[in-house]
Amino acid sequence: MPELPEVQTIVSQLQGKILGRSVRQLRIVCPSSVENRADADLQSLGKVQSIERKGKFIVIGFDSGVMAVIHLRMTGKLVWAAASEPRKPSGLRAEFCFADGGSLLFYSVRGFARLDFWNSGDKVPGIAKLGLDPFDKGLTADSLAAMMHSRKVAIKSFLLNQELIAGIGNIYACEILYRIGVHPKASAGSLSKKKVRELLAVMRKVLSKAIDCCGTSVSDFRNIDDKTGQFQNFLQVYQKKSCPKGHRLQKIDIAGRGTYFCPVCQSLEAKKASSQLVF
Repeated sequence: MPELPEVQTIVSQLQGKILGRSVRQLRIVCPSSVENRADADLQSLGKVQSIERKGKFIVIGFDSGVMAVIHLRMTGKLVWAAASEPRKPSGLRAEFCFADGGSLLFYSVRGFARLDFWNSGDKVPGIAKLGLDPFDKGLTADSLAAMMHSRKVAIKSFLLNQELIAGIGNIYACEILYRIGVHPKASAGSLSKKKVRELLAVMRKVLSKAIDCCGTSVSDFRNIDDKTGQFQNFLQVYQKKSCPKGHRLQKIDIAGRGTYFCPVCQSLEAKKASSQLVF
């Protein structure tokens, strides 16, 4: 599933490709993947005024007062195609045809990705419940520590909870926890204030590096040019057999997700699970 770095990669590319351009036609190939909750005619979307990332959501605003909200989920893709390029029919759900040529193609091979249209200013349910973005200035070591205080839930589950911190998924949660030496089952409330500060710093460092690498492609992710990201070359534990120090990794299930960790490098914080945050 595309996480924050992959979605940010797509948003940045879209800003350079379609911002300020007008949609001539919206071709809906598979109506079950598209829902219209907007008042305006979808064939009169108009000019693209804004493109933003909200957690793992892509939000495209048009001057008609409509916004397209896209969640790629497991295998969704947005691909830019020139007018002369053939369209791959497999998984094609919708096509934004631009007045000056070219199209933005919305693919979802397995059908899980969503393209919904809302009125600008509407409270989109999935977005309205999002927690703070990892790069939000309001997310400080103190505020993060306060969020984690007394929580007995596993730190891995805490990081995956989009209503607390928005944008982190399975891959980056595994990578962040390995880099700070925290067992994924350690309770969120067991981390010391020093470790929380380290968690925030490493979280931002890992996500920034992944954005610089245009995301991680371990299965389906492709950017709008249908090219892979490169952060998979920097993964230290996710889908690996051993960690950089040579220890054999283990894979367990947490919150329904396959979780990779090193029982040696990440054992310390698990042993401190009974301790509390120090303020």
